[in-house]
Amino acid sequence: MEIEPASFDQLRRASDGSMVLVTADIGGVAESIRRLDPCLHLKYSERGDCFIVYRVHRNGEPCRLDDPERTEELVLTAQHCDQRIVKRLEYIDPQGRSGYDYAQALEDVSRRQKTLERRSFRERIGEHAEELAHAVRKAEGAEYKGRVFVPRDV
Repeated sequence: MEIEPASFDQLRRASDGSMVLVTADIGGVAESIRRLDPCLHLKYSERGDCFIVYRVHRNGEPCRLDDPERTEELVLTAQHCDQRIVKRLEYIDPQGRSGYDYAQALEDVSRRQKTLERRSFRERIGEHAEELAHAVRKAEGAEYKGRVFVPRDV
């Protein structure tokens, strides 16, 4: 059974809200996560209503959460806190041997969505744009060279 990751909107809200460090829970997820890698930590976002697993380290070594030179990396997000998170972490492999990069996967999904939105827009507007170009050619006669400025975001 797959875990349901947090949505983009939840992550956006979570970045502005307060996070609660989860050190113990009924299912033992926080403890299991720490057993996998002492650098991994689990937080709950009150504002985003989701769980976030992140890795805190200093030059690849475990460090304290209050270390000013620490590096924090997002590992995964989840809607619910259960052992599926641990199973997913085992699949992801925090040492990087599997090559899975959550942040890159999130970017790919976002990029794919923007591409689909652009394609949909072009499909809706395409026929009307052709009709408009024809009307401009007809109105301008021989002077019109067939060049149209199309903004990059279209």
